[in-house]
Amino acid sequence: MNYKMTAWYYIRIIWALSIWLLVLILPVACYASSKDESANGELTKHIMFAGYEWEVKSGQEHPGKNYWDKDNVWVDRDGWLHLKVSHKQGRWYCAELVSMRSFGYGTYQFQVVGAIDKLDRNLVLGLFVYPEHEIPNNEIDIEFAQWGNSNKPRGNYTVASNTQQYDLALQGDYTLHQFEWSSRQIAFQSYHGHEIDGSKKIANWIYAISEDKDKAPVPPVRVHMNFWLYLGETPTDNCEKEIVIRNFSFTPM
Repeated sequence: MNYKMTAWYYIRIIWALSIWLLVLILPVACYASSKDESANGELTKHIMFAGYEWEVKSGQEHPGKNYWDKDNVWVDRDGWLHLKVSHKQGRWYCAELVSMRSFGYGTYQFQVVGAIDKLDRNLVLGLFVYPEHEIPNNEIDIEFAQWGNSNKPRGNYTVASNTQQYDLALQGDYTLHQFEWSSRQIAFQSYHGHEIDGSKKIANWIYAISEDKDKAPVPPVRVHMNFWLYLGETPTDNCEKEIVIRNFSFTPM
């Protein structure tokens, strides 16, 4: 018997099996390493919208002590973003996403599709920026909410703890909202439709940044969009809700 040939035969078999196992295992290992996990151990969801990458919130977090479902945020075939407040298995779930990249001074613009002038008093739609190092209430915010009180206006412009409220009476479901942020001031504007037209202005507010007022955030910040329940209270009609963001854009200063 040729022992050298036998040994060489088994070496070739072992070598072939090793290559085969690597082919099976390596893609699995690479795929697993590409996944991120949230603080509660769930796999995070990332989406592309308006040319930017976003991370979708899940689990139970503030605001409002709400539950957040990553399935409540998606982009449709037209590239429009959907935010949903849903109900399943006896629990209400909200929606939020945050930009992966940071932004600075410039114009932040949001094109909204939905009857925000008829939002339930327990619902909040937030379009805002927040510092990377989270500082409570230190944000620039456009919100549509009555904060549980049906007698309050639904429009809210906020810088830190300073808020300007305004009434909403829409001409259709399309609205445009933006703020221009510089080191001197923050200028808010809202319009009917999805184009800037002075004759279709809904509201505006200029917040002057000065040392004797609450300081506005300083760059860098991340952009957030959320749709949630105030204090975790259910919608008064007990129905699921959905809002669409047609586009977001940022123009640096």
